[in-house]
Amino acid sequence: MELNTVFDGATARFRATLQYLNSSNAWTALTPTTLAVTLRVWDGGAIINSRTAYNLTPVASYVTAGALTFDLEQADNAIQGSGLHEEKHEIIFEWTYGSAQKGFLAHEFTVIKVGHQ
Repeated sequence: MELNTVFDGATARFRATLQYLNSSNAWTALTPTTLAVTLRVWDGGAIINSRTAYNLTPVASYVTAGALTFDLEQADNAIQGSGLHEEKHEIIFEWTYGSAQKGFLAHEFTVIKVGHQ
């Protein structure tokens, strides 16, 4: 995972390698059947934005051989707290695969206002 800091209101690209739970083995053999994404303020839990499984089809556009690529829009990276210069956000991916098995990936990153790095 390479997304650690994003500017407030900027676009960004998130990349990660999906792995089996309790393993360091990359998940290369399967493509998820559904994928959903939620972006939230890390410590307050307020939802900033989300994409449902319906919005993220075809899933192969986002996940190929275990490699996940997802583009965040400007609205995904907006500081929610009034007067803050930086804020922790979390992106959560949830998917299904195989015979209704589920997986998830969560990643924390910092959103900062331009000029306050």
